[in-house]
Amino acid sequence: MESNGQRGASTNFLLLLVAGGLGYGIGRYTLSLTGQISGYLIGFGVVIALVSWFHMRLEEQERLEQLEFEEVNRGAASSSLFNTGESETFPARHSRESFERFFVPIFSGVLAIGQGVVAVWVWRSLSESSFPQIKQPLLGLGLFGGMFIVLFLIGQYSTGVARIENRRLLRPGGNLLLLAAYLCAISAAVLGAVVAEFPRADVLAARAICILLGLLALEGMISVVFDLYRPRVKGKAVHPLYDSRLIGLLSHPEGVFSTAASALDYQFGFKVSDTWFYQFLQKSFGWLLLGQVGLLLFSTCFVFVNPGEQALLERLGRPVTGREILDPGLHLTLPWPIDEIRRYRTEEIQSFIVGGIPDESKTAEVAFLWSVSHFKEEFNLLSPSPGLAIESGEGTGNATRSKAPLSFLTVSIPIHYQISDLKAYAYNYENSAQVVEQVAYQEVGRYFAQNDSNELLTRGQGIAAEQLRLRIQERIDGELHLGVKILFLGLQDIHPPVRVASAYEEVVSARQWAETNRLDALAFSASTNVLASVEARRIIAQEESRSAILGVKSLADAARFTNQIIAYAASPAVYRHRMFLQAYTNGLAGSRKIVITTTNSGLVIQYDAQERFSSSLARQLAPVKKN
Repeated sequence: MESNGQRGASTNFLLLLVAGGLGYGIGRYTLSLTGQISGYLIGFGVVIALVSWFHMRLEEQERLEQLEFEEVNRGAASSSLFNTGESETFPARHSRESFERFFVPIFSGVLAIGQGVVAVWVWRSLSESSFPQIKQPLLGLGLFGGMFIVLFLIGQYSTGVARIENRRLLRPGGNLLLLAAYLCAISAAVLGAVVAEFPRADVLAARAICILLGLLALEGMISVVFDLYRPRVKGKAVHPLYDSRLIGLLSHPEGVFSTAASALDYQFGFKVSDTWFYQFLQKSFGWLLLGQVGLLLFSTCFVFVNPGEQALLERLGRPVTGREILDPGLHLTLPWPIDEIRRYRTEEIQSFIVGGIPDESKTAEVAFLWSVSHFKEEFNLLSPSPGLAIESGEGTGNATRSKAPLSFLTVSIPIHYQISDLKAYAYNYENSAQVVEQVAYQEVGRYFAQNDSNELLTRGQGIAAEQLRLRIQERIDGELHLGVKILFLGLQDIHPPVRVASAYEEVVSARQWAETNRLDALAFSASTNVLASVEARRIIAQEESRSAILGVKSLADAARFTNQIIAYAASPAVYRHRMFLQAYTNGLAGSRKIVITTTNSGLVIQYDAQERFSSSLARQLAPVKKN
């Protein structure tokens, strides 16, 4: 009977080894993620089956050693030959106890850590990678189906032998065979779903198996911790740490109550399974579970779409004709997983940044200087600078060719968009938001490479922003059909890299001074020319006026001479006397006049005495007294 148990354990080990290799190989060939991850889980089962077989071998050696000891001790004369220590008398028992005390806990802990590491690695791989299309699913379905039949039959036989013959160490291998059979059945069902055009079933099943692997790791760590504080009774067989109760529950769902009862009885120290509540729960558990599942499925028939959202209604992975898009409100659907809802916030304005991501710690600054970095990491683009073109002698003959140098520009361009066509956004691409970002990066890089960097830094930003927005929108609508509307594109945060900002400022300053000097020269030239023109016109006008005056005066003199002749002819004496007085009057018009009167005259003369005369002048002008 013991040899049969060891053969059963070795058979379980070999079958699990073959099942793990075949399952992983079929998964790799058909590109089935479920089959490959099932191979990882069965691989851990191979190691557990090997340890279980070795443990059973130690117990068999201990049993044979006990039989030999009893056979030898039947003779009274030989009893004095074994008056030695127990460790020397029963080395097989000592080996088995040491194995259970030291190796089994350490192995269980390492196994749990390995399962946890593999679960995390697989989960990240499923989250980050793109999934290939499954090939030849019918072949994989047939192979996994055949493996399920073989593993299920042998697993049922192995667990039955372990229960009938009281072989507790044969139970882990049998449970693992049944778990491997169920994994093969799940892999076959997934391939069947792929044939029925439901490819997402492979990813969902792979994630579920990954979660199961993580739960097994958590159970193993908890079991190791509990084993440290477990009361130990000498001679009482304990449940092996590497024999997962969760695997036993999954391989034998009908034994869930017996497993729970034994665990509760073991932990609390009394027969919890004899209480009325436990008995009622055991009898009605199926109906309670069925009612809970039914209520849960019924609750999935009511769907609430929140304001600002729209949802896609899919039935067995395909849009429902006439109800593809659900607007905000209450909607009735078929229970999950027949109908599935995919929600999108179509009225929400989504945004991303092309280029450098601003440093959040510097957002409170009032002004951003070109010479001080305000990005977590700079993002530079090449842009030509035709204004700094240099002449090159590479042309044909005497001709020269100008070369426009390239400049680096650090950019951080916010772009805001909104979903305009939900069906195109959801179905045309797997990750439409990422496609929008890639298109924006391509168009921004192409636009900067075709336009002047000085224009982008100065007066051309507004025009460039609108042109870029239109180019991105045109490509999204005409070529890609993404169902997205670009609302805003900002080109405000564009400047030279921080390392060359100071040199760039010096160049810009020199160009500004050169432009200032040129404008000053133009202003001086304009003012000088205008003043010269005005002065020339003034001189010409003045001479023309003088010429006119002289002409008029000559005519007046000629006319006056003619009139004088007539007056002279009429009365020569009067004319000479009048001309004398007129000349005398004209001669005295601008001179100072002093009147000296006689002292014996009664004439009163009034005059303005504001001008004062010196005493010497008054004495000289005083009238002479006559004797």
